[in-house]
Amino acid sequence: MIAVTATGIFGALGVAALATVVPALWRWTQLFSTFVHETGHAVVALLSGRLVTAVEIFFNGGGCTTSYGAPGPLLIPVTAAGYAAPPLIGLALVAALVNGASVSTLLLIALLPVVAILVLSRNLGAVLVVGTVIAALAILIHRAGPISQTIAVLIAAWFLLLAGLRDNIELVRVINQGRGDDASALSELTALPAEVWVGAFVAVAALCIYQAGRWLFG
Repeated sequence: MIAVTATGIFGALGVAALATVVPALWRWTQLFSTFVHETGHAVVALLSGRLVTAVEIFFNGGGCTTSYGAPGPLLIPVTAAGYAAPPLIGLALVAALVNGASVSTLLLIALLPVVAILVLSRNLGAVLVVGTVIAALAILIHRAGPISQTIAVLIAAWFLLLAGLRDNIELVRVINQGRGDDASALSELTALPAEVWVGAFVAVAALCIYQAGRWLFG
């Protein structure tokens, strides 16, 4: 079971909620959500046999992952992985905590793909954001105690869950403005309307939040 009290769980939720809804904070914290979004694209692209050559994060909250490979149905999960990644990773972190996983081991495992993304980073935004994540992980691994590590992972998990929902809801505005986005790209790949993909992303994020709450408060 998780090694913090209900107060700690609620406190982590409160911090994550502030980071997600307060505009002055979201201006910067959304870059972490973008990092996870682009990591989702990169990891699934690599798993599908594509060559990932660049990851970029922009200070307006956008991002871009460039990969090369044969066209085909495998592009669908690669494209869908971005918006699905934050809530699914948030839920996975909660699952690991409630099932008694070693938090220090979780942090060490997290460090591996983050370093890989740093190698693939091709602009200043990506280097700064990924470098900040690496520095935070290093501090937690070498300086923080088990309780502090657990609370930090809880905050990250809650943030990814809430930010994932916010990003997916905001995707409605993006597709209405006709800007290039993952949902529109998926529509071209599958012939399903972009709105269907947005609805699926929102549903996944909401279900992840619901399940995380059941595990932590049930």
